[in-house]
Amino acid sequence: MNYGATFRTYNCRDVVGESDCFVSLKKDLEELGQWEFYDAVTRPLAQAVFRMQMNGMPVDRGRKDALEAKKQESLRGLYEKLKPYGQIIGETDFNPNSNPQVGKMLKEFGFHSGRLTDKGALKADKEEIISALLATAGTEAQGLFSDIITYREETKDLGTFLRPIVMWPDERVRSSFLVTTRTGRLHSRKWETPWGIGPEFQNLPEDMRSIYCTPPGWEFVTADAMQLELVIIANEAGVRAWLDAIARGDSIHIINMMNVMKVSKEEALHAKATKDRRYITIKKFVFADNYWADLPTIQRQLLIESRLLIPMPELQQIMAAYRGFITEIESWRNTVYPAALAARSIKNRFGRLRTLFEPEDKIRGISVNHPIQSTGADFINIGFIRLDRRNVEIVNQVHDEVVTICRTEDCQRNREAILETFDHKIPINGKEVSVKMDVKHGRCWGEMEAF
Repeated sequence: MNYGATFRTYNCRDVVGESDCFVSLKKDLEELGQWEFYDAVTRPLAQAVFRMQMNGMPVDRGRKDALEAKKQESLRGLYEKLKPYGQIIGETDFNPNSNPQVGKMLKEFGFHSGRLTDKGALKADKEEIISALLATAGTEAQGLFSDIITYREETKDLGTFLRPIVMWPDERVRSSFLVTTRTGRLHSRKWETPWGIGPEFQNLPEDMRSIYCTPPGWEFVTADAMQLELVIIANEAGVRAWLDAIARGDSIHIINMMNVMKVSKEEALHAKATKDRRYITIKKFVFADNYWADLPTIQRQLLIESRLLIPMPELQQIMAAYRGFITEIESWRNTVYPAALAARSIKNRFGRLRTLFEPEDKIRGISVNHPIQSTGADFINIGFIRLDRRNVEIVNQVHDEVVTICRTEDCQRNREAILETFDHKIPINGKEVSVKMDVKHGRCWGEMEAF
């Protein structure tokens, strides 16, 4: 059999098929006015992201093993603390990860919703436990359900971000990255290969960053777009207080905390440095409220993402003070929503188009969060492409942060390359808006320092 002829015939047909698809794709994108954006951003981004994916993140095996042991010890302590509660539901032991047992506990305290699994057992998912915790705020039962959530979250962190990691022979882990989200934001996901297993980095807890360290003689150089989404919102909505803060080089979160929570600048800066609950609250609150989230949603986000239980009366006071301080956001939202609803489409500041097929109640939220988030995503994407073309070794991208690696003597060169490649502007309302990049370096991703 002439395998050579068969191989050539197959490959020629494959090439013809790809060519036909490309011609069709180009025609469709040109009709939508998206060809130039696709050619300038989407296509080169995919190539750059693949190179980053194959570079991988170096891991310190000793740190990984030590952190895993620490997490397991913490879980054992929590388990022993919760064990006696089994008596309440007639069990000799209590397993916080057991849905049937937690379901019984919820029912015993009168906080079960009545929902059942397909097999008729009491439902005891994350929503059930969070609802119980919110309902028990300020009571003795709050500690019980708080510990149950902490145990489950710690177990999840250990099983998602730490224990499954298997380094490749070069002591690096590699995750798979998607560039197909509607906003254009890159998203990593777990990647299991015959050579190793890498985690997703988007929701990586802060303490897990400590295991990612460079070999001797190498360092990470990271670039974080400072207050990216808030800078975009400030210019889109014309928020005077924020624009003034940006012009002065001040933190928008610090300005918000001073005016909403009535504290001094020194107190606000101390709260930021110590990760005080008030600073975390105002930071999360601002993003959520800007995107039309209601107070119960904000309360849940604070609990789930920051493990802070903020009483509803306190959140109501923050809401009133915040909206009294920032009045421009609401009028901006009330302008962009009807426009998006009428056009059934949104285009961000770099030209990315999204057609809206969702119902009206969904478009309400999309109309404000999509233009901001997708503009921010493409700001990062464009800089990412330009940085890759400078042959800088990019090893990770998380939210608004890009992580590169280089020889220690080349750190300054990487810093200069980052500042030059992320110097592009965002066109908003006739202005060319700049975004400052916070560039740091260090051998450990969790212990970076300023230049």
